[in-house]
Amino acid sequence: MIKLIFVGLLFLGYIYFGVDSLIRASTGFKPELFRFMAGSITFVYTIFVLALNNSLRFYVFWKRLSGLIANPTVKWSISVRYEGRFNDGLTKDLSSELLNKHYLGADVKILQVTQHSVRVTAFKTLNVLIEQLDGAVNNRQNDAVVITMPASEIDYRKSEDKMNREIAPLLETFASHYRPESSSYTLNVEFVNGNPFFSVFTNHVNRKNIDSFGITFLLDKYCVKPDKDKVSISKNELHISTKSIVGLKELAKDFISLSPSLNAHLCGMDK
Repeated sequence: MIKLIFVGLLFLGYIYFGVDSLIRASTGFKPELFRFMAGSITFVYTIFVLALNNSLRFYVFWKRLSGLIANPTVKWSISVRYEGRFNDGLTKDLSSELLNKHYLGADVKILQVTQHSVRVTAFKTLNVLIEQLDGAVNNRQNDAVVITMPASEIDYRKSEDKMNREIAPLLETFASHYRPESSSYTLNVEFVNGNPFFSVFTNHVNRKNIDSFGITFLLDKYCVKPDKDKVSISKNELHISTKSIVGLKELAKDFISLSPSLNAHLCGMDK
């Protein structure tokens, strides 16, 4: 940060004396103009690079802007587990309710139905498998419902909107139907062209020297206490584990869309 301030002061001085020279050169060909422009570009680029390397906030802002321009494709897969006491056939009843457009507010196509499972397509792009597991059969105290959404491609610009308008409302509908005693939500994101957030942690390490690297955050901003939410980051993937839909939505926004709230999770990392 000291380097950034120092170069910034030099740039201000350069601007002041450069403009003064241009004013003095009032006639004829002005080589001072070209020297001024060349020097300005060099200074601006230097400040930009120093800002990227010394300010986490600026770095995250730049990566978010770059993502919006490049619009990279990511692959999302989601797994949900409910535990509690569930009536036999509750999952089969859900399939009938989903056919009602007013129930979810979207078209749902039922692909397969059994007494304890249902496979559907919602919002035209979300493939969902819901399975109800009897606790007695599996030697467990509670019954369980497992919901899986296999990997599907989502572009960067639409990821936050996809979560807020489709995925979260669908999961809220399932939670209201089953009313579980406990819930867990996991989101795995595969970055097709590499995790844009990964370099925050490795920008001082030569990528050729990195075979594997991972970091895990234990966060309590959105968590259902006493359990903390967990976000794991690797070179090509990001994994979110939480106990609530709110945690899933907000952490996806922070870490995938690189929202301004991300800085709150990374406080103390700024150089």
